[in-house]
Amino acid sequence: MARLVTRVLVLAIFGLLASVEANVEEDELVATVVLFRHGDRAPLKSFPNDKYSDEKYWPKGIGQLVNAGKYRAYQLGKYLRHRYHTFLSDDYKYKEISVISSNIDRAIMTAELVLAGLYPPTKEDIWFKNLLWQPIPVHTMQTDNDNLIQMEASCPKYDTLLEKITKMPEFEEVKQRYSDMFKTIAENTGWTNVDIETVKSLFCTMYVYSKHNPSYIPEWYTKLNQKSLKNIAGLAFAIPTYTKEMQRLRTGPFFNYLINHLDGAVKGEKQKFLAISGHDSTIASVLSTLNCYSFEPPEFTATVFWEVYKTNSGDHYVNLLYKKNSESEAELIQLDNCKSNATLDELIAVLSPILTSEEQWRHDCFDSTSAAGSRIIDSRFLIITVIVLYVNKYL
Repeated sequence: MARLVTRVLVLAIFGLLASVEANVEEDELVATVVLFRHGDRAPLKSFPNDKYSDEKYWPKGIGQLVNAGKYRAYQLGKYLRHRYHTFLSDDYKYKEISVISSNIDRAIMTAELVLAGLYPPTKEDIWFKNLLWQPIPVHTMQTDNDNLIQMEASCPKYDTLLEKITKMPEFEEVKQRYSDMFKTIAENTGWTNVDIETVKSLFCTMYVYSKHNPSYIPEWYTKLNQKSLKNIAGLAFAIPTYTKEMQRLRTGPFFNYLINHLDGAVKGEKQKFLAISGHDSTIASVLSTLNCYSFEPPEFTATVFWEVYKTNSGDHYVNLLYKKNSESEAELIQLDNCKSNATLDELIAVLSPILTSEEQWRHDCFDSTSAAGSRIIDSRFLIITVIVLYVNKYL
């Protein structure tokens, strides 16, 4: 593989952030991958007593992109055009950019809207003067086979690990610590069993309401500790990648795809710009795997950037950045455990516990004799430490 050099800052695991510009000194940007969450949507589901979860309040349908989300996605495209105006051609070129999305309507539509903002047609690309838009392909895969973006492909081994993890004492401790809050939620929602996952579901629905129509938020919810609700929801997003083995089965295919694309782009064998349209769970799992997840639920159009630069001496390094919402700038974060001036091989070594090929992933998911279950105790030590520190500090 081509040699990349990873430039990192030694930052705290919960993320000291520093603003950076796309052009770093005199170094040349040679490849970029962006992963973004879709724009604002209607709620996916809500609690039994919530009258506003009825589809009559969401004419485009439950879980569908709403107008505010369309605008936010379009604005992200304009942001990318401004950031990469010297990197990408003004007109769309298929050899420069590739776009993939989960096979979910809101993600596909977001990708299309981002592209509309990124590539407004000019000159010969204007095919109808009254419509300044041009079609650009967005590639997807069936949800049942998607172990890359939505991460919903069947994996029995992962399901077993996840079930074991959710029963661990660390999470029972959170439930006990907030028993009064959980009781209040149960009394008002109609849920018979409230746990960390249902609190996340409640938080996400109320987040949608806060963006769309705050009057939909019930008064009892506003009286709850909002910081605690957000922190519990943030913790819930980290559970799917709680151990190294879970990371390998959940995000391993993503990072394998990412590294192959960056390496190919540096060699000139792949497009220099890759856009990935995904979900809050995608972003949280990716950042959590890199140990740079802030335990804040990803907002609409939150974006992760991987930017590869070439120095005057011919070396390459990667900057990892995060744009938390539509109002913020992309900010530099760290790739955990990487040394300064690391080669691609050293970067791969950092990710080696979770990197997996498609064939190996399927073998491990469906092989009942896999050692995944036996590694659960050994692989979780660091992540348990992080979770416990987080619980003690923030919850």
